[in-house]
Amino acid sequence: MNSESGRLATGRWSFTKSIKDDRGTFFRLQVKVAYKNAPVEFDIVVACNIRQIKYKDGSNTTEVGMMPVVFGKRMFDNKGLVIRSPDACSPRYIKEGWVPDDLLPVLVVYDNADTLTFGTAYMSEDAYRSPLAELRFDGAKIFLASRAEFEEFRKQNSNLVSRNMFFSAQMGPDLLKSRGLEPTQPFGNHCYAYARYRIPESIREDVRRAWPSDRPRYWDPGPTPNFAAALWDAERQRDIGGPFRSREGWAVDGGRPANMGVARSAGGGQIGPPQVRSVNRWGPSYYPVYSDNNASRSMPPRVEDWSKYLRQTPDFVGQKVDFRDGITRGFAYCYSAPVPADSPIGPARNKKFEEAIGAWLQSSVLHLVDSESISGASPHLSNKVIRVIERDEYFFDIVNFSLEGTGGDV
Repeated sequence: MNSESGRLATGRWSFTKSIKDDRGTFFRLQVKVAYKNAPVEFDIVVACNIRQIKYKDGSNTTEVGMMPVVFGKRMFDNKGLVIRSPDACSPRYIKEGWVPDDLLPVLVVYDNADTLTFGTAYMSEDAYRSPLAELRFDGAKIFLASRAEFEEFRKQNSNLVSRNMFFSAQMGPDLLKSRGLEPTQPFGNHCYAYARYRIPESIREDVRRAWPSDRPRYWDPGPTPNFAAALWDAERQRDIGGPFRSREGWAVDGGRPANMGVARSAGGGQIGPPQVRSVNRWGPSYYPVYSDNNASRSMPPRVEDWSKYLRQTPDFVGQKVDFRDGITRGFAYCYSAPVPADSPIGPARNKKFEEAIGAWLQSSVLHLVDSESISGASPHLSNKVIRVIERDEYFFDIVNFSLEGTGGDV
């Protein structure tokens, strides 16, 4: 599909028609990995804050934050390997040494290179050391680049992540068509995991008092348990041990893994001022979260039938921590929610459609760790379990982030 007709069919364009009013900055990202022992190299030129790009299909993008914010290649077994470009848009990051030698960008292996709907993100060194690992990380570098280098990169390279895929994860069919794009299976652009820590000995008695009388292994303490403040403020350590650190010491906030790189277990790995790198935040133990509410699952075409479908599917998983006694440490799962084929926009989002969405979100689903139910968890699809307690020994905190970035494009 490297012909122009093929790129038109897939929405993958290897180069732009023109860039207007260019006030952007540019950097080159070079990453070396091995996929199932086969070497793979990325040499990507990223544009930041460019004003307008016109594509040969007639579509255009304005005020792009980063492009390509994600870039993918097809592997020999038809899986897709996608890298999220970290945000090195400010030239000072490169000139003043903000990019560390041990930079660790987010990489995601997608199950199917043709759809890219479901993938496994490598969120820490634990992932690369895992017996489940398909990747070996061999290093990443960032350099300043120019507009000419960006244009040459676009001419010579085709992104596995098409614009149709990328934006189908963000908007409904009508809005896509209004922008000259064709709806397709959406790119798996949101990544989900839990960070697991040991409960500090100083508050275990408080946790034990709140533990339900039937002593479930996994339980939801609710939004405001009596021990919430103490647990929130206490220094904590990874589930496998190591130093105690305050919650500010752990790199688990929203977009940071995607924007700045993945924090290594001993600190480092992320873009940041060199003068504070010695007190950089550390990576916790991540475990991936799966949901049947993802676009790779076949759903009825009309949203008004979705709640009925869920009622007929009693084993529908709303949220499942894939723990497996720790073998999945270091990973996250990336996918997007299904988009109704009949999704209207603007005033067309009528009461009937909104009621159908509401009924779907209130549908009963399962909340699990592996095959065990999370005691006390709300049964509704819309209610995510923010924190899971394991007996009186460990707790899981939810970690979500997006790959698309602010104003991102491909």
